[in-house]
Amino acid sequence: MQNDAKLVVLEKFQQYDVFMHLTEGLEQLSRMEMIEAERLNVLKIHLVEVINFLMQIQIAPFFKFLESSERLLKALISTMYEGDQGLQILITDLFKIMLDCPQEKKGEIYEYFYESVLPKLLEQIDKIVNKQSFVNYVQEVIEILNYCIMSHGYRVRYFIIQNKTIQRLYNCLKLNNKTITLAVIRLLKNIVASKDDFLIKNIVNHNLLEDIFKVYFQNCTKYNLVSSACLELFEKIRGDGVKKLIINIVENFGEEIKERKLQKVFEKMLLKYEQYNEGKTTETTQQLMESQNNQPTGFEERQM
Repeated sequence: MQNDAKLVVLEKFQQYDVFMHLTEGLEQLSRMEMIEAERLNVLKIHLVEVINFLMQIQIAPFFKFLESSERLLKALISTMYEGDQGLQILITDLFKIMLDCPQEKKGEIYEYFYESVLPKLLEQIDKIVNKQSFVNYVQEVIEILNYCIMSHGYRVRYFIIQNKTIQRLYNCLKLNNKTITLAVIRLLKNIVASKDDFLIKNIVNHNLLEDIFKVYFQNCTKYNLVSSACLELFEKIRGDGVKKLIINIVENFGEEIKERKLQKVFEKMLLKYEQYNEGKTTETTQQLMESQNNQPTGFEERQM
């Protein structure tokens, strides 16, 4: 009996009808106003769970339908953008399942994902609104980007650079939301960990640490999660010996570090910078080190 049931499911699965019905279901639910929001989310979750289940049986029919019709992708992204956090996580998992495809399908699925899926996900990021569903959406898109950085750096590298992904995510920092800020910092940390020279050069060439330092300077005396996350990022840069970023930090933010009396925090990074200059104390580090003794002893943080 169980085998017969599986055969029926697989037979139906091979047909486009099942995905067309699921697409129409998501579209209709997004237009319904008479049903309470909680009930709508439950119904949408059930539909997405069915898609996830079918994808895990066999990804080829799902991808073939997705590639032939924009309606399902549009419905998924719209549902992800408007849904509650549980629904957003579920759709994020769906895209991860899509990327975790059989070897023979990787080329065409990756090409479709980077040319069609990620650009549309980022389009919603540009629609900045101060509401929790948007905050959760940004967090999930960054989760997908982190997954891509860890799994296939070559493709995501060019996507991030060509689409100015980091800059577009920085626009969301205007909301001054802790969840978004922490997610963006985590993305930068993963980029540093990837040791991708092209992405590192992109950060340096466009001075993309400036927004992170603005966030850090606003929080450096508060001992909160944002301050700690910034320090972890700076420590990752120093600990991994990312020369271009260390030079960028000292030469671009050294003066403000001095003004805010944070030399002790960045002492190890300053020494690393000096090493890169063949042991010669540059004018920048000389000024910073000389003023270090003037820093109040009551201010203590991890040294970079």
